[in-house]
Amino acid sequence: MDELVPIPRENWADLRDLFRTSWPAHELPHNVVQNYIDWIQIDAKIANLQVFSLNGGWRSEGTFIIIDRYELYCYTLEESNGSLLRALKLVNWDYSYRICAMLDRHQPALEAVYSEHPHCNPLRTPNHVLYLSREKALQLEIILPEGFRLANLDLKHAPQVNQAWPFHCDGSEFTVKRCLAWNTNVGLFNEEDELVGWCLHSNLGFLSYLHVDDRCRNRGFGELMVRAISRKVAEKGLNVYGGVRPDNGPSRRLFQKVGFEQRQAIAWIRSRAGKLVEWGIS
Repeated sequence: MDELVPIPRENWADLRDLFRTSWPAHELPHNVVQNYIDWIQIDAKIANLQVFSLNGGWRSEGTFIIIDRYELYCYTLEESNGSLLRALKLVNWDYSYRICAMLDRHQPALEAVYSEHPHCNPLRTPNHVLYLSREKALQLEIILPEGFRLANLDLKHAPQVNQAWPFHCDGSEFTVKRCLAWNTNVGLFNEEDELVGWCLHSNLGFLSYLHVDDRCRNRGFGELMVRAISRKVAEKGLNVYGGVRPDNGPSRRLFQKVGFEQRQAIAWIRSRAGKLVEWGIS
């Protein structure tokens, strides 16, 4: 009988290394696992975080599911999606999840599971992955206009960042707090020391939460922050990834201007809960 078996934390590095094959084809799952390796070094007692495999067979097919509170990320190296489908069927779908950065080739497995749980009524947001090499990011020029400065955000900014994010939900402010505290970020401040723009490097390894205050739109500040955070991410030895909806032409042009290239299609999918839940969508 199939079961979801937790992958011991001491084996997470071995899981990560499976995705170095055919580099950088599987760089995204590699970076996701590495993010959580980094996070448990900061807080060894992170609650509500599990990395699961199907029957303990992660070494052979590279199939895993991360459940971090209401966020779910999954991946497999198998072309058939067979083990991924079996693993997803074992998730407790009475809870609400935000399924993160799911490749198009993996989505049929999820759709098959949803067909058995009609209450999930998923909300799908398609995206395209955008990529900028570390070498190019390190060469990015950053020119600040007079009266503005770039600086790191801190925890006091979490409510503002979360509220401006179009997909905020119950529990998302704490997700923002962890990214602010533990990951790379950049904020834009005016002469009155007001925060007027920001961008964060998320737990999924993407540039996320990009936002510019309405008072400062159409002045190139979005591009400025993408340049600044991309260079900071590259200085940590990483290639830079972003995501943009297919219908978001302005954002696509912004990233292309910086030098990003379009890669594979993914989706962010939010499922509804079948009971009263603490996080996500009930």
